Amino acid sequence: EASLVIIWWDDESEEWITLETTLDAENNTATATVDHFTYFALMGEEAEEEEEATTTDDDAVLRAQLLAQIDSLTEVIRQLQIQINALLGTGGQVGTYEGIPADFEFTTPLKKGMSLGEVKYLQIALNADSETSVAVSGVGSSGNETNYFGSLTEAAVIKFQEKYQNDILAPYPSLCVGSGVTLSCSGTGFVGQTTRQKLNNLLSGN
Repeated sequence: EASLVIIWWDDESEEWITLETTLDAENNTATATVDHFTYFALMGEEAEEEEEATTTDDDAVLRAQLLAQIDSLTEVIRQLQIQINALLGTGGQVGTYEGIPADFEFTTPLKKGMSLGEVKYLQIALNADSETSVAVSGVGSSGNETNYFGSLTEAAVIKFQEKYQNDILAPYPSLCVGSGVTLSCSGTGFVGQTTRQKLNNLLSGN
């Protein structure tokens, strides 16, 4: 309240000008002398820092509670996915392959720059798993798959290879470091024999 002042709008400078203001907090009045007509307003500073700090603390607590709830829900979803996988026998992937013929198998080595119908089936298979999707929206996303093997498809193949590194990359020691639970492999983006074999296994399992 102590910060309240009367201001007026200056059309020429297009800004608010502060008037010398007498504030009577007891009678709830603010007085200033003016010599022209224009827009007038009463302006004051925002809440004190202590109140802002309290609000910030409350927001931090709320964020922490929400994050904890998200973590809890994520774990519930993970457990449900495991149960669904066990029931469907999908080998760890929950997804559908609508658009891929039931008897289709990947047989052609695929790499960046190629344009083939098989590339579209590859994108559909990758988009069936949110962790390996080609794109969230636009070209290459679910429902918008193409026959072209571009950078987005290459990046999605790398994610797919690294997700299933034990099946796809581990047979190639030059691509991996460590062993067992510490094994870490780098995807190549090239759809070679082991990558095609994993894709075919998932297709047949689905």
